[in-house]
Amino acid sequence: MNCIIAIDDSFSMARLNELPYIRDFYDDRIKSIITTLPKKSKLSIMRLSNQDIIFDGFVDTYSSKFLTGRMTHGNLYLSSFINSLKLQNNTLNNEIHFLSDFQEYSFEKIKDESLKEWSIFFHNINNI
Repeated sequence: MNCIIAIDDSFSMARLNELPYIRDFYDDRIKSIITTLPKKSKLSIMRLSNQDIIFDGFVDTYSSKFLTGRMTHGNLYLSSFINSLKLQNNTLNNEIHFLSDFQEYSFEKIKDESLKEWSIFFHNINNI
């Protein structure tokens, strides 16, 4: 299994002057996803704002200490993120989990065909 957890670290998620730490914001949600994965699964955690990889390894080596940094005041760049996924189609069992508030302007351009090799899970996070 190849799993990517894509976290929305854009301004719309926190809407605070002092940005929260990614660990404080997403740690419990990420752990709940990980518990559903087979033990030898490949796991990547990525920021949607800039496609930075926060963690890349196996589920059994993941620790919350990898969730460093703060949320951003920036926007999402979803089209570049989706294009990078097309290059990663390296297994038959690919799944991606989007953790976001799903602002329409960011997600409306996802086409049915753009991620056809992936099982997609949307986790709606509305903290406001």
